Amino acid sequence: SAAQWLGFGTMTDGKIVFGGIATVSGLKAYHSNFSDINSIVQALLSSIDFHVDQKRSFGAHARTKGHTIQYVVEDEHAYICSATSEFPHRVCFKFLQAVQTQHKNSRADVNSARGQTEMENFIREKMTFYSTDPDADQLRTLTKQVDDVKNIMHSNIEAVLNRGDSLEGIMTKAEDLEDKSVFFKKKTKEVKCAMIRENIKMTVLLILIILCILAVLATGLSLMIYFLAT
Repeated sequence: SAAQWLGFGTMTDGKIVFGGIATVSGLKAYHSNFSDINSIVQALLSSIDFHVDQKRSFGAHARTKGHTIQYVVEDEHAYICSATSEFPHRVCFKFLQAVQTQHKNSRADVNSARGQTEMENFIREKMTFYSTDPDADQLRTLTKQVDDVKNIMHSNIEAVLNRGDSLEGIMTKAEDLEDKSVFFKKKTKEVKCAMIRENIKMTVLLILIILCILAVLATGLSLMIYFLAT
């Protein structure tokens, strides 16, 4: 089997060096940036059962020149790629999914020269995209953003130290800011309570005024009824 042929390896950001489409008769369309991997991929393909849909991933190994290999078999076509050991396996499978989708949607005939050229151009383009563009993988994008924030923080600390501020001075400023924050929260709470008390007073006063008006109206109505009755 393919697993027995390759053996086990290790998994760990590099690039995709090989991408291709194959059938049981061999590679039909491919692009390679590392010629030493070509014969290795050819040998691996000879051990794959094209009649069984499957998905496999192999870590870096001496027999693969320290590169990883991933492939997906569907409808008797194998979509295969190889990457440097540091490159994430999940991104390799995203690349293979893109190649597989393009092959199906375009209906390119990889047995014809035109179809092979079309898919080889697509494979080359997507190898570059998934290897270099941060938007190709959300996790890599988030990791880059975290690194950018860390670099900014380091630059800010260096700038502060270069201005001659001691660590004690920084701590003192931090404590002052914390004290001011506590004082601000306390004053905010006091103002809020005062506003609530004022609202209660105004509500009670409004109720008393309404009651007085109702009492006056009731008295006037009673007197009117009395005079009309007499």
